Amino acid sequence: MERKELLTAEEAGAYLNVSKATILKWARKGKIERVKISAKIVLFSREAIDNFLREKTDKVESKTTNHQHAVRTASYPKAVQKGGGKKSSGESWRDLRQEVSSWD
Repeated sequence: MERKELLTAEEAGAYLNVSKATILKWARKGKIERVKISAKIVLFSREAIDNFLREKTDKVESKTTNHQHAVRTASYPKAVQKGGGKKSSGESWRDLRQEVSSWD
């Protein structure tokens, strides 16, 4: 049997730049594969984490493509047009947080 590198929830969270609680919640919901040794010991393979990322990346790309099309065809209120239509970094982070929240 091939030996795989296993990560703790803390290490998996650091790898994905999310909290340990988020990783464990995704695992409970079946969104990311886990190796449950006991009630208190849950591990994650790098392969499972990479598969999770690949799955989420495909969904983000298709949404981005649709969003870009919508931006070209949408008409914005004058308040948005005045600023050149660019998002502030705060708005971009808010969009990213909403996208990650939708993964749950």
